[in-house]
Amino acid sequence: MANAMLQQRPPKKGKIVGWSLSKCIKDMANLDIPIGRVTRIVTDTNVRSPENWPVLIGRYRLSYWKNNPDKAEEICWALIRAGKIIQPRVEGKPIPIVAHGHWSQDN
Repeated sequence: MANAMLQQRPPKKGKIVGWSLSKCIKDMANLDIPIGRVTRIVTDTNVRSPENWPVLIGRYRLSYWKNNPDKAEEICWALIRAGKIIQPRVEGKPIPIVAHGHWSQDN
């Protein structure tokens, strides 16, 4: 993913891809971005078993999602259940670089 294609805010129309679990779910909770618009979130998390998700979510609730923790957690669990969270690190693959943005249009 070329950084030039990433945006700080999600594209206004169509399906979108997120490139940071913490930032994208924060946006989804605070900006009312429907889950149906998000085809996937590719993240640098490395959660290897379902039992570890509550630990990560608990940390994110207190930091990234502190303004809307309940809604953000609900969104995160919905994305997990839908299989929309992709974790390249689990497979030893490179992680996304989100210095210039964390959303892109899905083609």
